[in-house]
Amino acid sequence: MAMPLWLQKRLDRFRRRLQPTGKRFREWSWPQKSVVVAAVLAVAGTIYFDSWVATCGFEVCPSGREIRSFEPPQGGRILDRYGVLLGRLQQVRRVNVSLDAVPTHVRQAFVATEDRRFFKHRGLDWTGFGRAIARNVAAGGVREGFSTITMQVARNTFVARKFDERSLKKKLIELRVARLIEKNLTKDRILELYLNVIYLGNGVYGVEAASRDLFGKSVNKLSLAEAAVLGALPKAPSRYSPRRNPRRVLARRNLVLQLMVREGYVNREQAIAAAGQRMRIAENEWIPPEPNASYALDEVRSLVDSVLSGKREEIGDL
Repeated sequence: MAMPLWLQKRLDRFRRRLQPTGKRFREWSWPQKSVVVAAVLAVAGTIYFDSWVATCGFEVCPSGREIRSFEPPQGGRILDRYGVLLGRLQQVRRVNVSLDAVPTHVRQAFVATEDRRFFKHRGLDWTGFGRAIARNVAAGGVREGFSTITMQVARNTFVARKFDERSLKKKLIELRVARLIEKNLTKDRILELYLNVIYLGNGVYGVEAASRDLFGKSVNKLSLAEAAVLGALPKAPSRYSPRRNPRRVLARRNLVLQLMVREGYVNREQAIAAAGQRMRIAENEWIPPEPNASYALDEVRSLVDSVLSGKREEIGDL
């Protein structure tokens, strides 16, 4: 099949541009050839990298609809014919709450500690990134991270389904998904998701479940001191477990209160008063209640599990 005339002309023009002083490519000097080859490889590498990131590792990135409709899982509900909750397919220690149900001082404790520029950046805090790099270089190792609240939402929702290991590849896709989240959700919605998906130790996810587990009450009843305890946990939930390391978490709680003062969320007198309060932890851990525990629910779970297992096998055969 003959090449179209317009394409032939463009190729001829391109060849002429690659021929300095009228020479053909094979007549160029090695330095000239090296520059051209390096430029071609750089362009190809850039295109490949951009394509890889844009497609979330040559896989399908979450769509805007998926991001906007996402709800943190609570175990799957089992309803009767009238829509009354009978139980859940599996126990998940999480209770989703709206942002309005979370007191302002609880939100501020997390923002001041985890991402003080949350309302100013668009998923990646370049200021925080530069600061973290400088401190890590000065320390000769990893001493400070730069994950924003949006990045943590991305990591604990869509990215967690694809990657388990910690790697540069995972971090790059996390950044990409964070930008998509910022594009599709408001800051309030992102903060709401964060407060519901964040792991806070002892098998508990989200501020409502953590509040019930640690203090035996709903998050909307927490004091400033108790809010600071929750804000202390995301950095290292096991290390700062109030039941295992009360002294360590108290020191971390007081640091959170200082950060809240720095950001102007509370004044120094309020922080001092909160730091002087005793930390009272509930004796019993919180376990999600099952309204109507019965053997019938076990049969439903077995049936659902067998159906889902069959679906997975069918997909694997495709």
